[in-house]
Amino acid sequence: MIENLDADLKNFIDEHITSFLAWDILVFFQKNESGSNGVGELSRKLGRRLEDVEIALSELVKSSVLEKKKTFYECTKCDETRKMIDRFVRALDDREKRLLILSEVLKKR
Repeated sequence: MIENLDADLKNFIDEHITSFLAWDILVFFQKNESGSNGVGELSRKLGRRLEDVEIALSELVKSSVLEKKKTFYECTKCDETRKMIDRFVRALDDREKRLLILSEVLKKR
C-alpha cells in the first residue's frame, strides 16, 4: 500500500516513524524548528506520558533524527534528514499519503 510513496520517503517512514508518538514528535519539531525542548516540556506540549516521550526521543536520537544537548532535544543539523522530515510532514497534508502512512504505522503496533 505504501508503494504510492516515493522510495526515499517510504524508507524514512519505515526507519523512523515507529509509533504515533514518533510521528507527533517529528511534526512538533518541524513546526517549531527554532527551539530545543526538554522531555517534560515536550510531554506537556504533546499531551503524552513523560516515560513514553523519553523512550521515543531516545529512539529518534539513536537513529540520528534528533540530537540531545544535555537535557534538551533538537532536530538534527543534517540537511538531508531535515529535508526528509519536511517531506514527511508535507505528505501528511495529502489525504491519500496520510492514510498510507497511517496504515504503515498501524502495522508496526
